[in-house]
Amino acid sequence: MRVAACATALLLAACGSEEPPAGERPNVLFVSLDDVNDWVAPLNDGKRGKPLVPTPGLDRLAATGILFTNAHTPAPLCTPARASVAVGRYPRLASGRVEEYSEESNTFSVATLPRHFRDNGYRTWVSGKVLPPVSDPEEHWSDSRHLPRPDAQNRATPLLGPLADTPRRDPLDWGVIDLPESELHDRAVLDRALEFLHSDAEGPFFLGVGFHLPHLPWYLPAETRARYDLPGLALPAVPDDDLDDVPAAGRELAWRRPYTKTASPEDSDHARILRANAWVEAVAAYVAATRYADALVDELLGALASSAHAHDTIVVLWSDHGWHLGGKHHWRKRTLWEESTRVPLLLSGAPLAASPRRIERAVSLVDLYPTLVELCGLPRPAHALDGRSLLGLVRGAASEHPPALTVEGAGNASVRTDRWRYIRYADGTRELYDHERDPAEFTNLAETAPAPIEGLAPEFARLE
Repeated sequence: MRVAACATALLLAACGSEEPPAGERPNVLFVSLDDVNDWVAPLNDGKRGKPLVPTPGLDRLAATGILFTNAHTPAPLCTPARASVAVGRYPRLASGRVEEYSEESNTFSVATLPRHFRDNGYRTWVSGKVLPPVSDPEEHWSDSRHLPRPDAQNRATPLLGPLADTPRRDPLDWGVIDLPESELHDRAVLDRALEFLHSDAEGPFFLGVGFHLPHLPWYLPAETRARYDLPGLALPAVPDDDLDDVPAAGRELAWRRPYTKTASPEDSDHARILRANAWVEAVAAYVAATRYADALVDELLGALASSAHAHDTIVVLWSDHGWHLGGKHHWRKRTLWEESTRVPLLLSGAPLAASPRRIERAVSLVDLYPTLVELCGLPRPAHALDGRSLLGLVRGAASEHPPALTVEGAGNASVRTDRWRYIRYADGTRELYDHERDPAEFTNLAETAPAPIEGLAPEFARLE
């Protein structure tokens, strides 16, 4: 097929700058995961003291395409991260928000990635959570049927009681629920995607598939939980004094629980889990939920491989941000450390099966918008993009690529290069980590060896 040949050529730089004709552009399968950290097999190199989580679905992609081992989120929280990906723009440092997205009206002021594809001749379908909340889904998707979560997965009373007493949504809760696996929300997300892949849908198409797990709460039916448990799973390496060289602003991020106004080591999620002797149990629940989501990804990839679209579809898989499981004495997300910012990012397609690649350069999820625009031969959008196409790195032609930036709230941000992480908080305090010698970020060098900061500090200007 000419579509397959051109998709391959674009990725491997054999087509140069030639754009494929509109009728022969590749399809895009755009898969998002929620809260997946770097314990997963493709990212876990054993150097960070973290348990290894087997993920055959992610492994399938890594074995047939391009794995970015040093990819980072623009924001360690669902809504701003997904808004950034949608428009290829970072949150602004002054506000901590993506200016092109209104969290009050849940609308965008510029063309989102699916909207730009739709405006350029693509059919855009979605199943599950891909964009942040939008009040006008018809502006972005040709078909955006809503898939409500079953009541059994939104329990009014958390299974763990006081340990999960976070107000509003997302309690730190896990356990077995009385629900058939066939009725899980993510199963419905997959079934809708499979229905589309096996339909007679004409291309080109942009199919967004967003799985919810391992987002909180980690509820699974008994048979599902048993299938994906990993007995004897070790805990991550977490020194008791890991926060001693972290400034007060960083410790506050580690200790603060969602929707609360205070932050203290005694009332943090980590302290509460330790008092309940539930660390192993919580890690096991998260890992089982991650492995279940990965199994759905594997089934989705298998369905694509057996469909009529197998040889003319580019697959992109990413997670909106990472997740702490006790590292830096923290649970959840919303920090500027590696556990929160580092994410899986894979780019694949059937034509690449013989050419798997691992790219270790630091990249950002804001790079996805310009990458897919270039890959599919679309014109640039009307608004400016902060990201840079990843195809230069794929071709081996880019000697430079901008460091990855992450913003958490107003005034707090980090720069991640191939070697360094530099964090600057709103009060001016700093952290600096050398990933060549300290991949687990145990030793803050900001005051003892601050020389690299001079070269990294100017990067924050990109967020103004």
